Amino acid sequence: MEDRRRQNAQSDVDASGETNKTKGAHESKLTNSEVRDRTLELLTNHDAKLRELAEYLHDEIGQLLVSTSMHLHSSLKPASHSPNLTTCLTIVQQAIERLRDLTRQLHPSILEHLSLPESIRCSLSDREHRDGVEIELFAPTHWVPALPPIEVTCYRAVVQLVEHAVFHRSSDRVRVDMRQDAEMIEVTIYDLDSTSGSESFRSCHDCSRCDGWRESRRRIEWLGGDWQIESTVDQGESVHIHLPITVDAGTIESGDDSREPR
Repeated sequence: MEDRRRQNAQSDVDASGETNKTKGAHESKLTNSEVRDRTLELLTNHDAKLRELAEYLHDEIGQLLVSTSMHLHSSLKPASHSPNLTTCLTIVQQAIERLRDLTRQLHPSILEHLSLPESIRCSLSDREHRDGVEIELFAPTHWVPALPPIEVTCYRAVVQLVEHAVFHRSSDRVRVDMRQDAEMIEVTIYDLDSTSGSESFRSCHDCSRCDGWRESRRRIEWLGGDWQIESTVDQGESVHIHLPITVDAGTIESGDDSREPR
């Protein structure tokens, strides 16, 4: 009798083990289909928090700086104003510019009003005029919006890579190519002046100023995309980014491979 009880108990243990294995196998199958949804949810919540912070900085801190700047301007008198007052005004203006850049990095609100290519076009245009560089953007004439976390990731990655190349003065000419189909967003950033031997994009791996790009790389991978850096003799250095897109294939115009330069 005792032996039979032991056999039954062992059978229950074995059955439980098989059940757990079956459940684990089932969960592993679900993981591949659910992980992207969970990632999108986490990134959406993360971006919402950054948006709140960006709005606070803009509405509260930004307004204080603007008000301070207005009072300093009104205090300036051509006949007898203190040089320190002019210095303070310059510092406040610099703080406003840096705050504007910070809020843009935290949350690219421009994506709420323009398409992804047009948002990138505006940001690169500002960089082009500010630093005197030549930046070309080629994108399809028709663009289907992707999920917000995907577009935010793509926007940040492109802007960060261009800013990195310009910041290190390794390039005065950058080209950005954007493509889209029913399944993928493909972006290539070319550092056209890196043929001289500089490796501006590869230096991102070790540069302390590239925390933003490192985060963007992780976001690209979390979303199921990939990126790679290449160097060629004729085209210089380039970064290729692929991001999956969740859209109805029928909403994208088939055969529309036309691209327009900025």
